[in-house]
Amino acid sequence: MSDVVDGKCMSFLQNNMRNVVKTRYYEVLVAISLVLSASGCGRTLSSEDLVAKVGDAELYVGDVAVNLVPGTSPEDSSAIAEAYVNAWVRKQLKIQEAEKVLPQVGVDIETLVADYRNSLLTRRLDQYYVERKVDTVVTDSLVSDYYERHKQDFMLDRDIVRGRILKVPDKFRQQAKLKDMMSATSDERKQDFNDMVMKNGLTLTEFDNWVSFGSFLEYLPTVRGKSYAYLLPERKIAELDGDGFKYYIQITDCVRKGEQAPLEWVADVIRKIIYNQRSSAALQTLEDSLYNAAVENRILKLYLPNNND
Repeated sequence: MSDVVDGKCMSFLQNNMRNVVKTRYYEVLVAISLVLSASGCGRTLSSEDLVAKVGDAELYVGDVAVNLVPGTSPEDSSAIAEAYVNAWVRKQLKIQEAEKVLPQVGVDIETLVADYRNSLLTRRLDQYYVERKVDTVVTDSLVSDYYERHKQDFMLDRDIVRGRILKVPDKFRQQAKLKDMMSATSDERKQDFNDMVMKNGLTLTEFDNWVSFGSFLEYLPTVRGKSYAYLLPERKIAELDGDGFKYYIQITDCVRKGEQAPLEWVADVIRKIIYNQRSSAALQTLEDSLYNAAVENRILKLYLPNNND
């Protein structure tokens, strides 16, 4: 059996792969053999037969077969196999061209590979050590303490708000009553408002947590060129018409851009900061322990000039 599919057979194989009809992905071996037989090559392939060779790089029939997915149609499997072979050939050509060209322009591939390998190893070791040594729990009290000591670091880069938006059909007859109830402060009146909203199937969107003003506005109809800055004063019920609805907007809390960020807004950021600080400290401890152990066990020897010389 020939080691390599000859040029005539390979050309025929590439041109006719899509015409092969088989039912199971691992039968690509038989499919390729049938194509070759139809071309007059008259032989059967095994998974060890070569499909392509570029310099010293070799691609076998078995390499192509394992990249086909069970359940794929015969026509698609043939097309995938052909595309795989073509992509492999082009990649190998580029690799071999790079090996010739890059050293000529001062690129040391072996050094780059070694640096990348070492970087992967140390990064994986760091990850391994951090996952086993660093406490992931950051309590609320730690977050609060950090916030109090670093308030100046947490200034807002946008307006943020808390509040609610009530969406009411234009034809709803009790709009005035709803608006009045929406501004109520007593618990009883608040409950009456919620009951009325639920009873009539109205849409009430509440923002109990801080959100950016831009995110808040996404729940309102868009009016091109219109500024919504007038909504920012707190507590006042504002009205907006659009899309066959009336929108009642109430901003209960607002902190403007450039002001001190509320703790709730930056709590997650602070947790990440504290965790990263713990990780850095743990890795520093690891490096120190490795260094000291290496010196103690005489694995490390530093050949430095004597300062007294």
